[in-house]
Amino acid sequence: MVLISLWLTGGRRLRHVGYLVDDPLVQRLCGLNSIPCDRSISRWLGQFTNDALQALISLNSCIVEEKLKELNLPRITLDFDGTFYHAGTKFAWAFRGYNPHKRFSKSYYPLLCHIAQTGHFLQVRNRPGNIHDSKGALAVIQDCIEQVRALLPGVIIEVRLDAAFFTQPIVSYLSRAHVGMW
Repeated sequence: MVLISLWLTGGRRLRHVGYLVDDPLVQRLCGLNSIPCDRSISRWLGQFTNDALQALISLNSCIVEEKLKELNLPRITLDFDGTFYHAGTKFAWAFRGYNPHKRFSKSYYPLLCHIAQTGHFLQVRNRPGNIHDSKGALAVIQDCIEQVRALLPGVIIEVRLDAAFFTQPIVSYLSRAHVGMW
């Protein structure tokens, strides 16, 4: 709940939790007498296992699917984009790559898919920072489209893509799958 409160209040780093320490509304929302410091939260996140990650991914999918069914939208726009995340020197699977702000630092380059109408993230696939935006994108695009079609049969699906995703395999798949592009 502290992390959700941090996100809702616009915090972008764990150290920003310090701004919430004295907020009685955040304490009440979290059900805590005192808000943990950023180091305590960091230690807690360090215990996060792959099983916990898979459970979190499953929970996110359930929440998004439930909301999409409830909204009953006639058209779904899937927005695919890559973004970089500075990871520092101690993290596995982080490599030097395209990072315009910290050119020689190690980073991740996750591929994100979110529902444009609602802002929900449908899928997030983490990747090392030294790969091209479209690397592995076709599999993610196929998974997301299949997930939406299984959930909402008959819904019109569109995708929004950056120029990096306009490769022959991706465009051919979207054409065969009758998915609109823009």
